[in-house]
Amino acid sequence: MGRKPNPDRKPELLAEIVQQLVRTGVGDLSLRPLATALGVSTYTLTYHFGSREQLISEVVQHIEAEQHRLTTARFTGDPAQAVREYWAWLEEPENLAQMRLVLEVTALPAESQPIPATVRSGLVTAWVEALAEALTERGEDPGTARVRASVAAAALAGLALDLLATGDHERTRAAAHLIADQVSVPAVPR
Repeated sequence: MGRKPNPDRKPELLAEIVQQLVRTGVGDLSLRPLATALGVSTYTLTYHFGSREQLISEVVQHIEAEQHRLTTARFTGDPAQAVREYWAWLEEPENLAQMRLVLEVTALPAESQPIPATVRSGLVTAWVEALAEALTERGEDPGTARVRASVAAAALAGLALDLLATGDHERTRAAAHLIADQVSVPAVPR
C-alpha cells in the first residue's frame, strides 16, 4: 500500500494544476491524464479535491482570489491608471493564458460544470466592485459608478477575448487605453 498524500501539499498542487489547465483548458479534463501530467496518482487528486467538478471549482476560486487581490491592489489610486496597469499585466503571456481559462470556465453552461454561482459571479464582478469603489471614492454617485464600472469591466473582458482570438496587442492595447480614458472622465449628471 502506498503512502497517504501530504495534506499540506494541496496549495502547491493547486498551483501546478492551474498551470496545467492554463495550457490545456478544462473542456475535456479528466483526472487520470491530469494526474499523469502532474506526476501524481489519481488518488492524490481525489484525496485533495474529491471530484473533477470540485477540482475545477477550486481552480476557479484560486484564480478568482488572485484576481481579486490584484484588482484591489491596483485600484488604490487613479482608476484610469489601474486599467492601464491591468491591461499591461493581462498582455503577459502567462496572465493572458489564465484569462483564457477564466473565460472558458465562465462560459461553460452551469449544468455541465457545477461551479458554485458565487464563484462564477466573483469572476465577473471582481473588477466591477473594485472599479466602482474607486469611482465612488472619487465622488461619483454609487449607482452611476457601478454602471460605469460594469461597462468598463465588460469592455475589458471583450478586449481580452479579442486579444486571445486575434493576437493583436497594439489595437487591443489602444482600445484598453481608451477605456481607461473614459473611466477618468467624471460621469455626467442626469
